[in-house]
Formats: sequence, C-alpha cells, structure tokens
Amino acid sequence: MTNNIAYRNIYAIILVSILILSIAGCNGDVNLKPVLTATELEIDHVVKESYYVWYVAKGQKPDFSKYDDYFTKNAIFNHMEQGVVTSSALTQQVEKFKSAFEKGHLVSFDEREIGAQTRVFGNVAHRISYHVYRTNTNDMITKRGVNSIELIRINGQWKIYSILRQIEDDKYKLPSKYDAFI
Repeated sequence: MTNNIAYRNIYAIILVSILILSIAGCNGDVNLKPVLTATELEIDHVVKESYYVWYVAKGQKPDFSKYDDYFTKNAIFNHMEQGVVTSSALTQQVEKFKSAFEKGHLVSFDEREIGAQTRVFGNVAHRISYHVYRTNTNDMITKRGVNSIELIRINGQWKIYSILRQIEDDKYKLPSKYDAFI
C-alpha cells in the first residue's frame, strides 16, 4: 500500500513537471494555425498545384497539360519590377516560358509558395502568395516575391483569373519571417 502511494506521488510529480515545462517552453510564442474551411482548402490546392504546373526538372520539357485545371481561359499575368508593369494573357506567358526552354535560356524552373493569406467573398477570392523560385539550379533561390492572385469560382471550381507579381528588391522586401528562404 505504501508503494502505491509512493508511485502515485512520483507519477503526480512527473505529470506536473511535464505540464510546467510545456507551459514554460511556449514563452507565449504559440503559433496555432487556424483551421481552414473547405473553400480555403480548395483554393490552397488550386494555388499550390498551379505552381507545380510551371515546375520543370533539369532535362525535362515544360508540360502544361493540366493548365486548364487551375487557370481560366482568359487568365491574365501582370509583372511589376522596378516600377514598371507588364501585362499579358497567361497563354502568352506559357509560350514565352516554353520558348526559353527551347532556346536553352532555361534548363530548369521551380517556383514554390512559402506563405499565403487568403480572403474569400462569395465566388471571388484573393490570395497574397509569398513565393521563391529557382532557375537553372536546384539549390539556390533565384528570386523571391509576392503574387497577388485573384480566383473565381466557375461551376463549383476555383480557378485563377489573374496574377500580379512583385519581385523582391532593395525597396520592397518580404516580411522577415520568410528570411529562412534566402
């Protein structure tokens, strides 16, 4: 009986110690991500898969066979760099991209989202997508930036309607929490 009491006391001390260490270890920096709604999960999937459409491994050719799954037929691409905006149909961007591979200017391309914020109103959504990309290398990040992505829901499916890209430069920097992606 005395052993049972001793074991219970030791067990209680261990549990209290774990609880105290857990609370002390948090330092108030608990970063709980909110639970995403079904709509936000759908948008997250569309955006992440759309980045993958542009992925080309070294020695491979671009494959845009899934392009229509994630972009509207009249999708627009806008690029902002050094105060100048260029706009084109996304189909034109695809052709430029393919041409860069055919001419050997690009041998690989990998663009990844490293953070995002999404707002939804009915059948319209806006996503701020922080991204990095690598060209002609697998290990060094070539550029970082922000894509402002507009999506619309057509026949129950979310598709990207427009992208406005701002590349990071000396004047415009990504938030410091993304510095690990340099």
